[in-house]
Amino acid sequence: MIDDWLLKIGELGNCGIQGLRSKAFPKIRHRLPMPELVKASREEEILHFDERIRGFLGKDVSFGYTVEPEIEGLSVEMVYEKGTLTAASTRGDGRVGELITPNIKTILSVPLTLFQVEKRKPIPELLEVRGIVYMETEDFYQEKSLGNVHESASMGDAAKDALMQSNLRITAKRPLHVFCYGIGEMSGPQCQSHDELMSTLQLWGLRVNRPHIRVFKKIDEVIAHCRHLAREGTKFPYPVQGALIKVYEMKIQKEL
Repeated sequence: MIDDWLLKIGELGNCGIQGLRSKAFPKIRHRLPMPELVKASREEEILHFDERIRGFLGKDVSFGYTVEPEIEGLSVEMVYEKGTLTAASTRGDGRVGELITPNIKTILSVPLTLFQVEKRKPIPELLEVRGIVYMETEDFYQEKSLGNVHESASMGDAAKDALMQSNLRITAKRPLHVFCYGIGEMSGPQCQSHDELMSTLQLWGLRVNRPHIRVFKKIDEVIAHCRHLAREGTKFPYPVQGALIKVYEMKIQKEL
């Protein structure tokens, strides 16, 4: 059984975190685990990833991949019940995270209530949205010049420190953003593909990085796009630390 259908190309920053947090946050267990991304730094590892999936599914199963920039930040899960944001937490160890609902609510790009635009896309009773909280590059250096970010901190560290504050006024003043990249549990009708899922989340008012999500059928096309992201990574307004590769079909994602 393969539970690591997510693959990240690149390395996490390892600079020190600014010690601004002044309280321990309550713990909360995720309904579904948030798997750790499998890291790869060579093309051979990407090919092996593809081979493992094909070996599990069988040669007759056709599937594709999506590739998007992997943004440096803090992974979170936001829970919406009947369209209302009721809880938010960090990834933590993948099974248990820290409850940060009031902090998440200070981020302007996080909707407190989802809205329904089309009848064919009703808002589910339960929706667990997973995303990345980050700070754009220009804002990061501005915050560093103001002394709000430790000199040795990475952009991911800065986003984490800004979000994990006991004083909500501090978090609210920090220039934080969220991109949603997937889901945990979702009641009701399910999306058939990752592209349909992203479109649906956007339709409900959630922020997704759709302009930079690409779909490919062949693994060599995936590798070629990873090379492209490596060349163009510094041109994005946010810190890109690699490429995120996912299986395109949602049914196959769940099976894996």
